Amino acid sequence: MKYLLFFVVVILIGCDNEQNISDPEDAISFMTEKEIYSRKDSIRLTLENNSGYDLTVGYRCSEKNLEMAYQKKENDKWSENRWFSYMNLKCMTIQSKVKNNTVLRHSFSAAEFGDTGTFRLLVFCYLEEKDTTLTVMSNSFKVEK
Repeated sequence: MKYLLFFVVVILIGCDNEQNISDPEDAISFMTEKEIYSRKDSIRLTLENNSGYDLTVGYRCSEKNLEMAYQKKENDKWSENRWFSYMNLKCMTIQSKVKNNTVLRHSFSAAEFGDTGTFRLLVFCYLEEKDTTLTVMSNSFKVEK
């Protein structure tokens, strides 16, 4: 229950000791399998954890809805964090561990963006051993018609 509250607080107001990990050379990588998708495609994600710690990630309502945000590139700048529609569902967060030296695979529909353009994804991970929240960014990719 304390993790549920933690995820709610992080998602709604952020966290002061938040760190960004976006370089593929870092210990946690988060990437899509392709660089270009049509709106009819399924986007396959890989979160590889080589951090030395177990990560906790959240799912909204079911394991079909990984708790994550996205940014859209507009005028050569990344937008503020935007939320997928399922993030507005009022239901419990299901926690899942991504153990050290393991990989989490997740798929979702490119139509979830509701738009075309260049995007990147952000997933929020909690490292219990360090009492730290990480925001892990994916590579950038395009969604086309």
